[in-house]
Amino acid sequence: MFEICEQFAVDLDVKFNSNKSVAMRIGPRYNALCKRLSVCGSELQHVSNVKYLDVFLAAHKNNLMYC
Repeated sequence: MFEICEQFAVDLDVKFNSNKSVAMRIGPRYNALCKRLSVCGSELQHVSNVKYLDVFLAAHKNNLMYC
């Protein structure tokens, strides 16, 4: 899927800001180790919580929790 997004960015001359992009895992395996993910050659940081549009999101075993 990331390859498709990268190709889309190249086709439309759009750049992803990997410094502002992160990966977060949710669900029963929220704390399991994940494969390293990268976009446009930059590795994404794995996080357990994130703030998006003034909403705090936290990874949890049952679902996504809003803080």
